Amino acid sequence: MKAQTLGIIREFRTAQFLVVVDALEDYDVDLSFDESDEVRKRLESGEYVCFTARARVIHDDLGELAADYLGGCIYKSLAAFEAHRECGAQQRAVNAKRKRQKKGPVCIGSYFSDMVKTVCKEARERAAELRLNAAAPALLAAAELLVGSHTKGTDAWPAIIAARYAIDKARAT
Repeated sequence: MKAQTLGIIREFRTAQFLVVVDALEDYDVDLSFDESDEVRKRLESGEYVCFTARARVIHDDLGELAADYLGGCIYKSLAAFEAHRECGAQQRAVNAKRKRQKKGPVCIGSYFSDMVKTVCKEARERAAELRLNAAAPALLAAAELLVGSHTKGTDAWPAIIAARYAIDKARAT
């Protein structure tokens, strides 16, 4: 069953990507923690909304490059989930100060910020992988032509084999 989109929480553009955080209907709500039944009653009355948060990065030509999901989100509104990103801003400010003091980073929880950071990182890695995959055959062909035209014998083949191995290894990661 395809989940229905309840609404867009936030959408913005970066230099390379469109980042969309939206809410999907959550069909498997776990209320086992709700011993008083208060959350269930608020969900039923509409005071709370339950959803699965989805963060995606979309490239104009390549389509979706990364996605992250978090189910079981229960908030007063979809906007309240985005407002949670204020924790991310606070964390960046605190960590900048700690870095100047030569102290390690701390984590101030923000699902919204963490999801956006995760999908942007994954999308950059995926885009680099796709560029490598697209360029690898041409690079190998050029290397073989270049080496073949300037050397006689087998001295160049270890370099070509090493290049093939490096490209195959990069593709596998």
